[in-house]
Amino acid sequence: MRVLAAAALISILIIAPAHAQGAWASITADTIGQAMSNMNAQAAERACLSGLTNFPDRAMASARDGAMRTMTSYVTSASASAAANVSRSFSGDHRRQSWTADGQHGDVRSVSDPLARRLANNGAPSVPAPDAFIRSGDGATAEALWVLRDPSDPSHVAGSYLARFQHELFRGWVLSRLSITTGAELPRAPTSYCHEDGDIAPTTKKDTETTAASSAEPTQEPTPQTPPATATPR
Repeated sequence: MRVLAAAALISILIIAPAHAQGAWASITADTIGQAMSNMNAQAAERACLSGLTNFPDRAMASARDGAMRTMTSYVTSASASAAANVSRSFSGDHRRQSWTADGQHGDVRSVSDPLARRLANNGAPSVPAPDAFIRSGDGATAEALWVLRDPSDPSHVAGSYLARFQHELFRGWVLSRLSITTGAELPRAPTSYCHEDGDIAPTTKKDTETTAASSAEPTQEPTPQTPPATATPR
């Protein structure tokens, strides 16, 4: 269909008067360019919503490192007092600032975070690598989970951070949402998403996992069947 459309446009250019061909050529190039751009965008969106978007290792590392820097900055601020102002670690858009502790909403300008104070008990906040890190298919946001364990008893969970980051111009990766839980009960781990949580159908993920598992299974050659014996005529 695209080949036929292009052929039709070329034939129009050939038939058109010379003085009109320049204008037609400009319009045609713009139209084809816009159509191709739309088609590429639609294909990218379908891939995104199917969970098929893959980022280069360098892009993933950049997002993870940016999230780590922001989380370290947050813990440094949050550990300073029982009513700490952590707004500098969050998005500049107040509508995208969400901070909760055990389900209770708080103001990012005055938070009480016992986990941050626990991490900073030696005077130098240390944020471990996240237990899970997912970048959205559209590349604009990321989610990370930190499970904090007792250094003297790793089987004891002190709490967790579930964070949503977004990329802002001139600021890099900043927090837009941070949920804190204290105690052993953990939140759900981040899963793949395109724009928002849950926008990739579970069946798509299941099919992808099934396909991957199937491809990993060794291929078995069929066992040859022995033909039945035939009676020898006397």
